[in-house]
Amino acid sequence: MAIGYEKNGFSLRAAWAYRDRYFEEITELDDPSLDLYVDDHLQFDVSAKYQINDRYQIYAEGINLTNEPFYAYFGDSSQLAQYEEYGSTVQVGFRMFFE
Repeated sequence: MAIGYEKNGFSLRAAWAYRDRYFEEITELDDPSLDLYVDDHLQFDVSAKYQINDRYQIYAEGINLTNEPFYAYFGDSSQLAQYEEYGSTVQVGFRMFFE
């Protein structure tokens, strides 16, 4: 789900991205308790831009602001296979466009 606002060269966007738990792979054909699953994931991102004129723009972006980790497991959630934390990413910048 995303919401946005744009007016007079200003743009603001906020997005919530959700992916439900899903099956990733079969690791052993004869043992389903070792099947690999990835846990559900909800991430919040935001971006803002201001178009100064036709050539210049300033922007700010924040990705994974809720610091949502990646979690995978074998069979059920008590059998950890992989856990990763990426943290949040924030960047601020200036863009110049060429014709």
